[in-house]
Amino acid sequence: TNSLFISHPKSWWFLNESSSMDRVVPKGSLLLIDPASHVRSGDIVLIEAGGDGMIVRRIFCEESLLTLHAESNDRDFGDIHIERGEARVIGKVVAFSSEDI
Repeated sequence: TNSLFISHPKSWWFLNESSSMDRVVPKGSLLLIDPASHVRSGDIVLIEAGGDGMIVRRIFCEESLLTLHAESNDRDFGDIHIERGEARVIGKVVAFSSEDI
């Protein structure tokens, strides 16, 4: 764990209370969020999107549109399509810890 903080000195832990990404990151996991890490299309991020508050999703970037993709066993979680200006990436998920591992 110390090596993670050395590699990501501005990172912090976030409790994932959603099952929107439960095929990858179990509900109840602690996610290590790095706000300084470069985000690429396909990364898992913590993002503020419109009026949805902070959510965890896999991000796909196009010119002016972001697709926030859920990877959940619950079909109620669908993709969110949003203009870049209507979202703010808080940080990239660089690691997680879960009792399910």
